[in-house]
Amino acid sequence: MNSESLLYESWPWYIGGPAIGLFAIAVLLIERKALGVSSSFEQFCAVAIPAGESRNFILKDTWQIWFVAGMILGGSILHFGGFSTETIAISDATFDTLTSKGLTDFNGYVPVELYSFAFPQIVVLAIGGFVIGFGARYAGGCTAGHSIMGIAQLAPSSILSTVGFFIGGLISTYLIVPLILGL
Repeated sequence: MNSESLLYESWPWYIGGPAIGLFAIAVLLIERKALGVSSSFEQFCAVAIPAGESRNFILKDTWQIWFVAGMILGGSILHFGGFSTETIAISDATFDTLTSKGLTDFNGYVPVELYSFAFPQIVVLAIGGFVIGFGARYAGGCTAGHSIMGIAQLAPSSILSTVGFFIGGLISTYLIVPLILGL
């Protein structure tokens, strides 16, 4: 793997997985905190409405805000900068099914016809984001926090949450999405 492919191609699982694991361990050892994204929501709220203890709280834990901001900025640069033109490899049967439903653009990571940010799609995405955010805070962490950090610490709640994430993903993939798209 050369240096250019590190920037413009997906990393294989045997490099990306251990890199995430080592980064999570480094954060735990250096910051004495678990790596996760949903806990940053508290940081953003403390910045937006600085009152009382939240002001002191935000001043000592700004790394989480920069972590999430970096993910948003990096994703935006990749998407809007024209870097996400990679065609996703899908089976011929899936390709035929999707084209029969009107999907034609298979460049990037999401079908443009489904996520064009027109009015109905942006409302669905906003509601979905709210529900995911609420669920992550209610569950005491997001998928990254539970599946990466929690399982590494053998936390029963994280193991149960991760099982729930996978069950929800399977239900969405095989029941809800086909029902919505009429597949």
